[in-house]
Amino acid sequence: MDFPPHSTTSLSIVERTGALLEDALLDMEWLHINNTAVNNNRLNVACFYRCYDRIDDDDDNLHYDQWVRFNLSPENTGITKITPSFNSSNMCAKLYSTLQLKIRPEIRQRHELIIMFQDTVRPGCEFVETSCERTNFPRITIYRNNHNQILKHETTSSRARPNVKSVILIVLDSVSHASFVLKILYKSYIFDGMNKIGDQSFPNAVAFLAGRDYQTEFGDVKGFFDEHPLIWKDFQNKSYTTYYAEDYPNFNLFNYLAKGFRKKPVHHYFRPFWLNVYGSYLHRRSKFLCYGNQAMHNIELNYLSQFLRKYRDSPKFALNWLTELGHDYMNKVNVADDDFANFLIKHYEEVKESFLFVFSDHGHRFDSIRRTAIGRIEESLPFFSMHIPIDLRERFPRIAKTVERNTQVLTSFWDFYVTMRDILDLGQRSKSKKVVRNDSLQDRNCKEAGIPYEFCRCYVETSVDTENVLIQQLANKVIDHLNCLLKSFEVCAQLVLSKIIQAEVIANEDLVTTNQYYRLTVEAKPSKGIFEALLKYNGSTGTFDVSGKLNRVNSYGNQSICVYEQELRKFCYCTNESVRIK
Repeated sequence: MDFPPHSTTSLSIVERTGALLEDALLDMEWLHINNTAVNNNRLNVACFYRCYDRIDDDDDNLHYDQWVRFNLSPENTGITKITPSFNSSNMCAKLYSTLQLKIRPEIRQRHELIIMFQDTVRPGCEFVETSCERTNFPRITIYRNNHNQILKHETTSSRARPNVKSVILIVLDSVSHASFVLKILYKSYIFDGMNKIGDQSFPNAVAFLAGRDYQTEFGDVKGFFDEHPLIWKDFQNKSYTTYYAEDYPNFNLFNYLAKGFRKKPVHHYFRPFWLNVYGSYLHRRSKFLCYGNQAMHNIELNYLSQFLRKYRDSPKFALNWLTELGHDYMNKVNVADDDFANFLIKHYEEVKESFLFVFSDHGHRFDSIRRTAIGRIEESLPFFSMHIPIDLRERFPRIAKTVERNTQVLTSFWDFYVTMRDILDLGQRSKSKKVVRNDSLQDRNCKEAGIPYEFCRCYVETSVDTENVLIQQLANKVIDHLNCLLKSFEVCAQLVLSKIIQAEVIANEDLVTTNQYYRLTVEAKPSKGIFEALLKYNGSTGTFDVSGKLNRVNSYGNQSICVYEQELRKFCYCTNESVRIK
């Protein structure tokens, strides 16, 4: 769907029902101006629009074209043509040679005057900002909004080749397997044994996007990521059209305490739009998870919707990541139930012959449920589902059988990466080959699946008295380990053990018998941080060490804003109070 929106053929639906239906214009593509205020006060209103996009070599700042102006007053009816008063050499003037503005009394709803851009206007950019203001005193802005469209990338493949299938990834951040099944029911192959391999989003994403360990194999994680081996490059090299959208721009995968990309990483990159939205006055005054009267998740789903329809018959790779919806509050994700279900239903025709993966990166890390036994289990078991193209299931029934068997065994994001590599090779394989491995994964342990022990949920854990002398020693070891991590950062306070919340001993026949593993949850002051650690106790030597990485299981907000190491953000408590309360 292009911006500006559909022609007036869609308006008959609005006239009949007073609502926007599936094929009508999306609400965000209309200008809403208070009709009563305009008519009663005889206001003259000037409206403007401009293109914007990212700056090369900078993933955090935007370039804006000049504003293009058109005039509006209460007397305007019918069609008014306005030629922009810009020099013909101006870029915007070239993009917007003529604007047609149509105001139809029959589509006025209550106190709103709905202004529609005609189809004859075709901005040559994906992101457009609009603004309207009074031209008489006092000169104030009465409307502002952001719009987006998918402009087709002409250098990509126009038609799908035999056996070449599109790949669509829809990620809902911080949603566990159990939580997702309860909240968003959708029939597919659901993997009951999917286990995360890292604490937060980034290590899990690097595993399935690059097949690398983010610390030892992926390369620099603080600079630009243009040279890193991300799988969408491989799809792009095989003439796929690529797409990447992620809300919550300050915390994007490749931008949180890092620089993102020097160049646009995919054909359709939604970050510029979100940067402008999140930095706007309208967003600051909007309700949580909203931009004006629009749900934020719907804005991003609309962009994906345009992408799927624009490239309906072309091979495509899409990564659509919704972070803010589930990141801070576990039970907020259910507000998207109907919207998400409707999206999947609406795009059945575009998706049925694609590989569709709907999943999360991990369960909820900070909600109060995380500090319970069930919460700890859920946090390590993200939801993961897979849809196989219908024609592949029919031609190669063993694919479905193998995938179905694998839904019941231990899997990780390493397996997901291998699956996408297989999909990449599908077009080059003979018809006897399979998009998934011929054999099911069979039963395996966490080590074989590449899952660190601190995130493994395959072992029985039994509670231990927190007053136990050994447990007291282990708890102090956890605090010592934290302070050791922080010792090079003078801006971080030394932590002191406040209390032991929980202690468990892990029964595991796969581990060396001379070692006993314990899981401790402790609270430290002054941060009131709640930390979880796996410790290895050697009974023969009487020594103990922290095994793997420590995790923080309650929110830390701006407590650690004075440090720029991603791993240490969970542990540091800035000594400068003025920094913490920014």
